[in-house]
Amino acid sequence: MATTEETTSPFATVEQMAGSTVTEEQLLVTDIQQEEEYQRAWDAVEKTLIEWDCKPSLIDDDDEGLVPPSPNVIQQAYQIIKRIQENPKNAPPTRVVPDGNGGLSISRMDGEYYQVLNFYDDGTVEHLEFQDSRLTSSAVVCDPFSANG
Repeated sequence: MATTEETTSPFATVEQMAGSTVTEEQLLVTDIQQEEEYQRAWDAVEKTLIEWDCKPSLIDDDDEGLVPPSPNVIQQAYQIIKRIQENPKNAPPTRVVPDGNGGLSISRMDGEYYQVLNFYDDGTVEHLEFQDSRLTSSAVVCDPFSANG
């Protein structure tokens, strides 16, 4: 099963540098390094979606009845991911996985904070946020059955 890998940066984050004397140049270098790291992670997510779209058999089919994400679901996920990526401050996902029912999930974990976008085979997109393993927010981002779609 194809997934994106979470990468760890060898560079100190701004939070790690807090408490020490930090120059503007160090902050700029850290920002540039973070942007480059984010771009590599976004590229990996896009590559996974494109590969699944071009060759659905890349998804492990060891389990009977596993339905790979449909081309429509993959396209919908790709379009939403591109919109999220437009803001350079949005951290990239850490995982992309098929749900086994024709949909997929794209998630990000940052310490005790976890968020996921679930793309279902009927076109519904759900956004969930968790803090310390507790659901803190749940919203339907796209509902093909509503008047606003």
